[in-house]
Amino acid sequence: MTVLEAVDLWKLFGRTIALRNITLRFGRGLYLLLGPNGSGKTTLLKLWAGLLRPTRGKVYVKGLNPWRSRVDIMKFMSVEFEETILPWWRSGREYLRFVAKQKGVKWSNVVELAELFNVTDYWDKIIRGYSSGMKKKIIILATLMGEPEILILDEPYTLLDRNTVEKLNKLLLKMLNTVKTIVIASHVFTGIEERANGVAILINGNLVFHSTTDKLLAEGEKTYICKTTNPITLVEILFSQGVKNIRIEGNTVYFESDKHVKLPENINCSLKIDIRRIYEDILVKLK
Repeated sequence: MTVLEAVDLWKLFGRTIALRNITLRFGRGLYLLLGPNGSGKTTLLKLWAGLLRPTRGKVYVKGLNPWRSRVDIMKFMSVEFEETILPWWRSGREYLRFVAKQKGVKWSNVVELAELFNVTDYWDKIIRGYSSGMKKKIIILATLMGEPEILILDEPYTLLDRNTVEKLNKLLLKMLNTVKTIVIASHVFTGIEERANGVAILINGNLVFHSTTDKLLAEGEKTYICKTTNPITLVEILFSQGVKNIRIEGNTVYFESDKHVKLPENINCSLKIDIRRIYEDILVKLK
């Protein structure tokens, strides 16, 4: 089922082409919209949110035109944008109470989220005195509250510390039980990409890659990810069997192989799509 769609989409700001002939579809599950800053990610999200109108082509949210049906769409879609401006003269608690009332969300649910992200430590203070990271947490909480069918996050990881990023990812994966579609637009890799159902990559307004993970697995674009307390020993075993494309990150070893590889029984390996490698390879080729 197609949830978010762009068809022959162009978006121009004067003579500047922000998006050039984009056609892509996201269904149910977790999807990544990747690309460097200025690649057109936020523009595409704003088109789906009904904040911008296409110059040419069309965008749909569950078959609806977001420019004409934005009020209806926002009843089941929640969106976070990186440049969201908060009411600096209010406290974080007051702002979240306002959003919760608009969404019809129980305050107890908001408090639970706020405690998870340690927002209760400062939410009674006026927003004007918040750091950028503190403001970002308030914005994310306002987006996550409730049970939207579609959740769109624009660069959610910037300004967040590592512990908060891990909490956010765990929560997002849990929310997939109720949220039908989650789209994360980012240029930062946090590990959640291993659970993605699909990915699209934008570079300078052009769609340079678009696929589902199921399709990538079928086509052979796959990577083995192994957890081990002794990565060097594992690398030696792989080299002895002719495996050459190997990467080590901490206690995790990534390698690619089209043939069967014999591994020790105590090594825990899984077969996944290395979206980060695909993204980095594309950036190198386009330089």
